[in-house]
Amino acid sequence: MEKSSYNVYTNIESLLYNSITSNTSESFYAKDLNSRFITLSQYHANYFGLDSIEEALGKTDFDFFTKEHAQEAYDDEQEIIRTKKPILAKVEKETWEDDYVSYVITSKYPLLDNNGEVIGTWGHSINVASTNSASGPVKQKIIKADAFEDHLDKASKIDPLTKLKNIKSFYEQMNLFYQSAMNTMNMPSTIHCLMLVDISNYAIINVNYGQEVADHSIQSVAHFLKTLQSSQFHAFRYSGDRFAILTEAPSYEKAINIAKSIIHDIEKLPVTERQDVNVEVNIGLSQFREKLPLGDIYDIIDLTDKRLYASQKLLKTSLIYDDSY
Repeated sequence: MEKSSYNVYTNIESLLYNSITSNTSESFYAKDLNSRFITLSQYHANYFGLDSIEEALGKTDFDFFTKEHAQEAYDDEQEIIRTKKPILAKVEKETWEDDYVSYVITSKYPLLDNNGEVIGTWGHSINVASTNSASGPVKQKIIKADAFEDHLDKASKIDPLTKLKNIKSFYEQMNLFYQSAMNTMNMPSTIHCLMLVDISNYAIINVNYGQEVADHSIQSVAHFLKTLQSSQFHAFRYSGDRFAILTEAPSYEKAINIAKSIIHDIEKLPVTERQDVNVEVNIGLSQFREKLPLGDIYDIIDLTDKRLYASQKLLKTSLIYDDSY
């Protein structure tokens, strides 16, 4: 491994933390068991009207929002702490002082220590729209009042950077695929599969060429996946530099070949004008019937994620589709 690549991998936690807190244009935050902020992104601090991250530490949503929204957020976080289950892609209505209203898509997760014990929560939010008052015009887009909810629902399902369907759409489609897989369990010619695709050299691209080129690498992969979209192939931006694919295939072998083709074709993708930048991906692949009929969608996601993780550990472009690793 080249020295620069080694440094990226050995310092990945520090690089990720600095990127999340300093460079992201989304709200990232972590809270303790009492829902007090213990860290957050600079973007989120600015969102609160603060100049620095430190000004928010130790405070709660009750210090920034009206009780209406702060209480709902607090209750959600306490439920996550109690159950260890995340809340994914929830559309939240944020109410501020002076009748200011904003809408965000929020996902929140349990924050665990090295022993797997819950020590708080963490999450991220994307702003969708905002108004000057509960009934005022939308700042980001002018929308008629009777069409606003419909617009919000559609906007909440599209990732702004890639224009792919986002994680909220993924979970909706995942449930549909699950039902279809249950109904066709005894039909060997219909295989429902999940792929998780990760840009393995994203951190290296970001360090060596900057955030803009790194974002272009995500957009290049997304554009390629869009060309494959069909009634049997659905691609989503899952998170960060990761994508999810739901596909039907006549056999698992066919699905494996599709995944191999994706790896091969992505390696040839141009990243804007940088001809010297190549995108590399790792893929974890599973078929739904491996966890049916007793498992649920989270069991399928967890199985696929473990295979992706095993693929990432190889530190090279690879596909893992069974438990032989």
